Amino acid sequence: MTKNKLKNLLRTAFEKLYYYLAISVVFDLSFLCGLGIFSFATSHIVAFNIYNKLANERYKEKVKIFKILKENLLSNLKENYKMSLIYILLLIIISLDIFYFSAANGTLYKTLFYIFIILIFVILNAMIMSFFIKIMYPSLNLKENIQNSISLIVVNIVDILLLDILIGITTYFLNKISFILLILVFPGIYIELTYYVYKKILEKKSISYLLFNIN
Repeated sequence: MTKNKLKNLLRTAFEKLYYYLAISVVFDLSFLCGLGIFSFATSHIVAFNIYNKLANERYKEKVKIFKILKENLLSNLKENYKMSLIYILLLIIISLDIFYFSAANGTLYKTLFYIFIILIFVILNAMIMSFFIKIMYPSLNLKENIQNSISLIVVNIVDILLLDILIGITTYFLNKISFILLILVFPGIYIELTYYVYKKILEKKSISYLLFNIN
């Protein structure tokens, strides 16, 4: 490997690490500014929005990431909190149902327990998809957003399963190395992976689309 190639490789690696760190800081700040669980919509929307704006930029331009953080962080906070609150209430209700069915005896309750496990999996992924859809199609109202998000998750379930497995593996290995990496690097990796897969889904280039020829 020549000196120039090594230099370019190291520079690319440094820029990539910086980008992951920057997105992670954006994600963490957005989360903290909204009092934790009430702002996971804000943290995702802000991170997706910034990533989308810089997706086609050169890494030299991407270092300007913090210059556009403030305007994105403060925009549409009320609507983002509304989304978070709706999802929180829905997840609490389903979680209580799962707890009840898991404690009850009988085949019917066990069947309902597994159905609700699948349901919460779909809702959690549809929730994240809805944050992405909000950035890509801001003209959609909340109801249309949620309906489209659920449909996309169900239709592209193969891609979603693979994405969740990959995120789980990444989380496991980063945690094995250091818990600090989960805070400083993982959100950036998570946003990039999720953005990439969701973009493929919207472009009808997903694995599910290719396998099943989805229209």
